[in-house]
Amino acid sequence: GQFEEALQLYERLLSQHPDDAELHHLVAILLAQLNQLDEAINHLNQSIYYNENDARYYNSLGNVLTKKKFFQDAIKN
Repeated sequence: GQFEEALQLYERLLSQHPDDAELHHLVAILLAQLNQLDEAINHLNQSIYYNENDARYYNSLGNVLTKKKFFQDAIKN
C-alpha cells in the first residue's frame, strides 16, 4: 500500500542522507504504522542522536514504546 511505497522512498532518501534526523523520524512514523515497532524505535533513537533538541522525536519515541507495550500485553493475554 501507500505506507510501504512511502517507506521505500524515505529509505532511499535516508541512504543518501544518513544523518538527517527528520528523515529518520519520518521513517520511524511509517514503520510504527506498519507495526514494525523495534525498527521504528531504532530510527527514533537516530533522530534523537542527530538532533537532541527536537521534542517531537522524544514524543514519537514515547508513543511507539507505549504502542509496543500494549502490543506485547495483548499477545500475553
